[in-house]
Amino acid sequence: MFDSIPVLMGKSGDVLYFILWVAQTSILAQLSGGVQSAISLVFMFDFNGLSAAVLCFKSFVSGNNFAIGGGTFDAKLAPLTLPMYIWPAKLIMMRALTALIALLPLLLAALCFHRYSPDRLKATRVTERRNLLATLHVWSRPLSRQLTPLYVWAAQHPGRLGQVLAEVALSLNCAPFMLLVIAVTMLAAGVAPANELATVSLWSAAAWGIFVSDLASRHVQAGIVPLVESVHGGSDRAYLRTWMVSVTVGLLMVGVALFRLCLSSPLFALALVCGMLFLSALASCVGTMTRTGRSFLTMFLVWLYISTQAPNIAQLDVLGFNRAATMGTSLMFASIAVAALLAGLVWNRRRA
Repeated sequence: MFDSIPVLMGKSGDVLYFILWVAQTSILAQLSGGVQSAISLVFMFDFNGLSAAVLCFKSFVSGNNFAIGGGTFDAKLAPLTLPMYIWPAKLIMMRALTALIALLPLLLAALCFHRYSPDRLKATRVTERRNLLATLHVWSRPLSRQLTPLYVWAAQHPGRLGQVLAEVALSLNCAPFMLLVIAVTMLAAGVAPANELATVSLWSAAAWGIFVSDLASRHVQAGIVPLVESVHGGSDRAYLRTWMVSVTVGLLMVGVALFRLCLSSPLFALALVCGMLFLSALASCVGTMTRTGRSFLTMFLVWLYISTQAPNIAQLDVLGFNRAATMGTSLMFASIAVAALLAGLVWNRRRA
């Protein structure tokens, strides 16, 4: 459905899809730690069926804390014998209704399906395909005038620095709303109390990850790869520029928070830098290999969601906003960043 309706086909549609996915998976949380055994109507929207399975199993065990395969084994306890039919008729009916509800988006997608065909996706509908994100970009278009000095500096410094500055200016010019986001994150990081810097870093990283997700694939989507690679440095420098642009924009967004962390918590400042390098390298590598920004965006959003739900696991605290990162995990992500960057470079050379 999201690939068939124009207003849902952009990056904001990808984020909305992820939010809906998280919403339907969070239904399972209603059963955690409680004594609920009744079948609620909200379970009709549990499309993966986890809540139905847990609810069914809870009716055969005593207590609310149990694990399958993850706990210790005590041979002295009496075995649990399940009946031949463990699913009640009401629960089966509920799952059947869930299956019918799951077909509704497919019906809508079939009615709107166009296979990107011009006769189904008319040019007049391009103006209608303005989602919230696109509307914000239009409203913030006057902000792009602030990028003029970057173009001037890029022209005055030909070479690697000039190319990166020009690429940063071009990227922000395509999404001028990010200039306002950068300003807001800088201000928030400057005035926020020290114990709130983690929250500011989290939201800054979320906006940054969505923005850089398609930097490595946008030239492919626009069909201008030969033009971009004709610039001095060829395909190798074009690939590295996407990584450097991601790092530069990331440092702009978390620079103030990073400075304050260097003074108060150097370890978490190191985690933020290493994590930014790692995620930037991953975005460039995955975007180059898959030729689409959705691959990295999916991994990034899933990681962001899981890391907020498991704040005590150091291996998930890539950017250090959970205050669980260690020196070892930071260096690990820095090493993976180098490996991912080299892997993308090798892939890019083979493609060329």
